[in-house]
Formats: sequence, structure tokens, C-alpha cells
Amino acid sequence: MGSGGESGRGVCGPVYPSFREGLLKVVAAVGAYDARMGPTGLPIDYPFDPLEAVRRWPAERPLVMLHSGRFDPRWARTSVLAEPTAALAVQRGRTRWVGELPAAVAAVLNDFERRPGGGAAQPFALLEAVVRADPTLYLGQLGYDLGRTVETVAATALDDHGWPDLLFQRCENYLRYDHAARRWAAVGPAPDAIPDLSTAPGTPGSGEGGRGQPEPLPFTAGAPRPQRTRDQHQQAVAQALGYIAAGDVFQVNLAQRFAAEFAGSPRGLYARLAEVSPAWYGAYLETLADAGTARGSADAVDSAETMTRSKSGSTRGAIPGAIPGAIPGVIPGAGAGVVCSTSPELFLELDTNGGVTTRPIKGTRPAAADPAELRDAEKDAAELNMIIDLLRNDLGRVCRYGSVRVAEPRTIETHPTVHHGVATVTGRLRPGRSLRHLLEATFPGGSITGAPKVRAMEIIEALEPVRRGPYCGAIGYVLGHPPGDVQPPALSAKFSIAIRTLLVDRAAGRVTFSVGGGIVADSDPAAEYQETLDKAAALIAALQPPGVAGASGPSVFSLPTSLSEPSSPSESLSAP
Repeated sequence: MGSGGESGRGVCGPVYPSFREGLLKVVAAVGAYDARMGPTGLPIDYPFDPLEAVRRWPAERPLVMLHSGRFDPRWARTSVLAEPTAALAVQRGRTRWVGELPAAVAAVLNDFERRPGGGAAQPFALLEAVVRADPTLYLGQLGYDLGRTVETVAATALDDHGWPDLLFQRCENYLRYDHAARRWAAVGPAPDAIPDLSTAPGTPGSGEGGRGQPEPLPFTAGAPRPQRTRDQHQQAVAQALGYIAAGDVFQVNLAQRFAAEFAGSPRGLYARLAEVSPAWYGAYLETLADAGTARGSADAVDSAETMTRSKSGSTRGAIPGAIPGAIPGVIPGAGAGVVCSTSPELFLELDTNGGVTTRPIKGTRPAAADPAELRDAEKDAAELNMIIDLLRNDLGRVCRYGSVRVAEPRTIETHPTVHHGVATVTGRLRPGRSLRHLLEATFPGGSITGAPKVRAMEIIEALEPVRRGPYCGAIGYVLGHPPGDVQPPALSAKFSIAIRTLLVDRAAGRVTFSVGGGIVADSDPAAEYQETLDKAAALIAALQPPGVAGASGPSVFSLPTSLSEPSSPSESLSAP
């Protein structure tokens, strides 16, 4: 993929063929930081796209990416790749910080840990406060179970995973790719810290191999095994129908989990997933310690008084152990957990003026089917209308009176593997409301819970045997805009619903994914089970490397015989 072909001056100066040469000359000219570096950045003349950038990224350096896998001028124009330098995590009632700790962030964390329940009791407020204190880019995920900090839901499902409920990684310097212009830029105060991707195995300047593509990123995966049988899932659907008939709920979203053995490169797995099922809201998230010894990730300190400060006024290391709830060291399982997601669904978009957009999806058919079948399906239309009403109510709790509206009613969108029914709802935050209030009002998304939301969450807890973890949470970014960029200082954010998502546990040699669907009064248990398989098709195809029979895409997907039986209890996933 070309970079636009222009060799003249960019916004920040000349476009240099050499990444290092360009950065050294331009940074020397404008200083360590210049406002022109964001959001446009320093142009880089890379002649490849983000997926090749993933293949070129040094294996020893952790990588996080938000990937517009299918271009759309409104919804999916930009991709971002970065090496995180620090991470904020909330897990099982505890707050953790890994990596280099800016002094302003340390003050925020200390303040929250003095509050009842600590920062873990107010995760959305904590995230916002951290980014406001440290106005830079944070990429990460919000786990489904963060909803328990907003609503009271009895804990009955097995918590068999170790994924953090919240994990956002600090990305001060990053690569930005504009899919419309086909141009790269380096953004941040120290762009020279970004890996140089101009050479890679098999390319000029890298020794043997000469011209060509970077080395492949191989992986192997076993046949996915469902956690429960077809009959067990259909029985759960029947139970949900019983709750609906009793008047407890109008709609509830039920999911089932699959697991498979995995070995090799998660980066290769994501590249394969993005090829099989390119999506507007792709994401690839490694944890900070993936490089083995992440910079500063294990530099614990004894007390606040003994922290050493860098020239920038930051502290290096974890929050001191003397602060209640703040645990020194790395995230448990760090380096083992990787999220690979190709979601088609926008959960929330927040701009610096308080504008909010959400685009719920309800109703699915295989791409091979006639889209008119979904368009004319009254059941699927009713499902979406229920969720539209729920989201209008959620947004109405924090948006200006009269600003919440259905900007685009139900339409059928065709994606590479499925057709979906989708609508667009917008609003504008009222004065005194911000990102934390928006998340508290809307999380988890209504399209993956049901209506009414709290009762649907209780039924999900009763009918799904295990916690969802990152699945059905949200993946995205929060960007802090420093004074002078936006007045007054503000945040922007964008999150997808974490569906079509593979969770890799390299330590256990496993990969899991979950798929589900909305149950309403006229749902048929057998049809609902088949819908989960339709949604799983692309994920299963991605687990088969190119060249394997049936690996060309979901159109040739057939259900492996091993999917007819659940994995044994001893084979249940233990994610990082």
C-alpha cells in the first residue's frame, strides 16, 4: 500500500525516505515536542499498511494497535500502533500500575487509594482522572464485569480467568496511519523511541533475503471445543424464554465459550483474523511485559519518599506497596495475555465537545444469505428497537435534554462474513458530565446484555456458567488533550463492543472466544444456537492458518465434530 506518492513538504516539514534520518532532522529543528506533531505528526514514508507493520514490529517489544481493518471515511479511517511504556490495571478489587509512573499520575492514584474501596471501586472515574492528569494516549480494554461497579449483580458464575477488569496502557509515542491518504505519521514528544520499521527480515538492509515481505508469523491451533453441548445451550435459551414469559425481561443476550489449543505467534493470529474478517474496529493488545523485561515494569519501590524522579518529573516503578490496594510489580500473567478483536460494533464515541455516538447491532445472517431476509425479519427488527430504546434511556441520564435522537434508524450493513442490523443514536453531554459519567450510565453496552439491563445481567449471571472477562466489554482509546490543544482541557474517546474477539493465553497454550445472541419472546432455541455458529465462523476460520482445508473463510466453514462435545472441566481456560 503506497503512502500517497508525495515527496514534498508535509505539515511538519519534509517527508524523508528514512525513518531515522527524517526524525533526527525534524526533531532537531523543532525541539523535543512541538504542537504540530499532534494530531498530524511527523510524516514517514512507509510503503506498507498496518498489517505489514505488525509483521515488522520487533518481537522483543510489546505492541498495541487499534486497526481500521476495513476503510470507512466516517467510522474507520485511522489505525494506531504503539509500544506501551506503562499500564493502569484494575483487577479483583485492586488497582495496579506497571511501568514508568508520571508524578501527576502518582498523585491521582494516591488520592483514589485513600477513598473508600480505592480506585477499583470507581474504575471509570479513575481512568478519566489518570488521563486528565497525564494528557496522552491510552489504549486498552474494559472487561464486561466492570458493570458490577455500577450495578449490583449477584456473583454466581465461575470467575475462572485472570484478565484484568480494566487495562489501559500508556502510549506517549505512536504511529498513526491514515487509510484515506495512505500515509504514516509518528506522533508524540519522542518519536525516535518508536521502533524503526523500515527494515525487517527479508527486506533491504536486513542482511540476507533481499527484497520481499517480512518473515511470516506462524501459529498452530487445535479445533475449538464448546464449553457446553448444543442441548445445554438450547436449554439455557429455553430458560431465558421462561424469564421473558414471566415478565422479568424483554430481551437477554446469551453467549457460549469455545476453547482451543494454541502455539506460536499471536501477531500472526491477528493478521490472519484481520484477513479473514476485516472489521472497522480491529484491535490487537499485548500486555506491557510481553517483551520479557518491560522498561520499569518491575521496579518496585519501598515508599513514596524513596521514589527516584526522572528529568520529566516522573517516577519509575510501581505504586509503593505502602499504599493500600496498590501492588508493586507486573500484572499477574503479564506477557501471556493477548486480545485479538475484529469487532463491527461501535459502543461509544465521545468528541471534545461532548458529542456522543453509539451504534448498536442486533440481527445477524451469514454473508451468503440474501440481506433482504434480515431486512424483513420482524424478530430482529424488534430486538434492535428494544436496544435503541434502552440506549436512548442510558444516554438521557447524562446528555442534554432534547439532544438524544436516533440519527439513523435500522439499516442493514454487509460485512465480509455476515449481514447485521444496525442503528445510530447520538446525544450531547450536559454541563458537569464527562467520560466517567457516560461510562457509568451506559456500561456494559445494552446490545450485549438485554432489556431491562440490570435484570438481563442477573439472568446472564445465572445462565452462563463462567464470567465473560474482556468479551462483551469494550476496547478502545482515551486521549487527553493538553492545555492549548483544546480549551478547556478535554478528553476524546472511542470504544468498540468486544465481540468477535480471540483471547490468547500463551502461558497456558490456549485461545478462547465467545459468541452469543439476543433472546426475545419468539426466539427458537435451535435457531439461536445456529446464530452463535454463524458468528463463530470467522473466528474458527482464523484459527486455521492459510493453506489448511477450510481456511479460506467462513463461506466454506463446516462445524468440526469436536464442536459437538464440550471440553472437560480440566480443560477450562485459565487466562492471564
